[in-house]
Amino acid sequence: MNSLSLNAALLLSVALLAGCGTTMNEGTGAETGTGTETGTGTETGTGTETGTGTETGTGTETGTGTDFPTANGVGSGVLTEAEINTILAASDAFVSKIDDQTFQPTTASGFVNYGGFVGISAPNDNSIAIGNMSVSVDFDGGAVSGSAGDFAQFIIENNTSEYFQDLPGTLNVAGNVSNSSLTADMTGNLTNDFNETILVDVDLNGTLYDANGNNVIAGDVAGAITNSGFNDAQPTTVTGEFYLQ
Repeated sequence: MNSLSLNAALLLSVALLAGCGTTMNEGTGAETGTGTETGTGTETGTGTETGTGTETGTGTETGTGTDFPTANGVGSGVLTEAEINTILAASDAFVSKIDDQTFQPTTASGFVNYGGFVGISAPNDNSIAIGNMSVSVDFDGGAVSGSAGDFAQFIIENNTSEYFQDLPGTLNVAGNVSNSSLTADMTGNLTNDFNETILVDVDLNGTLYDANGNNVIAGDVAGAITNSGFNDAQPTTVTGEFYLQ
């Protein structure tokens, strides 16, 4: 993934998605000894003692590497504006960690179910269509299957989102995985508020990353959509990104 950025050129009108939180902890401990002692009888104790302990916590902790909201998969409902804003910011953070090689490609084995997010947009479009994903990956057998749904279109202004319309429908995801690389087709129909059918036919190209011990698949979306409501019904090129965690 050369330059993932949902903020930059996303969406058709269509992420996931794991984060990297940072927690700063500082110890509170400043202690003062209480010891003033007086001897009994004719002796006076010498001890006036002051504790030495002023301690500062060292803890700077790094989270799991993904700041994406919890991915509940297809059927969990349309994402909120707040969730979209979180996804946009998390996408930028994730890409920066790929670019600086904090997150490295990795491999896996067995059968893994992922939830995540996918977004696509047309060139020079200030809107993004984003939905949930549910994808199963058979790393041993090499098969990828799943779906994407719960789509809605959001208008993006100044890196924040404003809801525009639902895009009901379910897209089929089918493809292959080999080592750290995943490729798949995502196809199907969505419907807009004008009851127009939007045909979606895009490719997913992703990589399995080790995000601080968590496996996250992230990649690019490229293909075309066709709005049946237009007289000429010509395909429109779209790009985007997806994240599976």
